[in-house]
This record gives sequence, C-alpha cells and structure tokens, in this order.
Amino acid sequence: MEISFDIFDRSNANNTNTRDATGRNWNERFQSLREQMLAGTLRAPTQALRSLCEEFAKVAKSIGTTIISELFMNPDERTIKPVTQAIGGIAGGEKYIHAEEGIFFKFALDTKGIYGGDEYIMKVPHDDGIAH
Repeated sequence: MEISFDIFDRSNANNTNTRDATGRNWNERFQSLREQMLAGTLRAPTQALRSLCEEFAKVAKSIGTTIISELFMNPDERTIKPVTQAIGGIAGGEKYIHAEEGIFFKFALDTKGIYGGDEYIMKVPHDDGIAH
C-alpha cells in the first residue's frame, strides 16, 4: 500500500514542475523514507521523518502566509494565483498549487454561498481527508 501526499494532477493546472532548484519532491522523499523504514535500513527513522515533516511545515507555512497576505489582492496580481477553475470544483473554497514545491492548498471561504458562511465551510478541508 502506498501512502501519498501527491493529491492533484499538476498537468490540469499547467504546473508540470514538481521540484524546486534543490530537486525536492515531497512525496518521493516521504515514500523513500517509508520504504527504508519498512526495510529496516534507516538508521534514525523517527529523526528522519521528523526532519522531513519540519521542513515541509516550514515551506508550507511560508507559502500559506503568502496566500493569506495576498487574499484581498486582484488574483492577477498575486504571487501564487488560484487554480480553482483549472482543477475544477467550486465547493471547498479557492485552490492553489505551488508548482515548484508541489504543494496543494485549499483556502476555505464560502465565496459561492453554498455552505451558509465561512464558519461552516471551514470544516470541509478537514472532512475531505476523512474516508466516509
């Protein structure tokens, strides 16, 4: 069984570059650690996984901060542009893909009035990750 963080098809959003200048690919790195852990060949599995998670969190926080700080700007002027139209779906809020980092973001705002307010839509990203 493969566990994957790669939850979107980048080709739909014209974002084919999944690696930054360092060659970082989050899912490949996670899968590699997982395989090494299962094979028993990783010397310090907890430390390695913690390091990957901390690095991912740092990068994701930086990108998320940019998305939030530019929320009220014209979408054409934003550093990271919404790709909701390109990847489909109107429920769940605006979607963003940071192509260089290969990270998908969903920003939960009820811009279409589907959920009856932002306080209700904020539960959707959490529920999306739960199998029903």
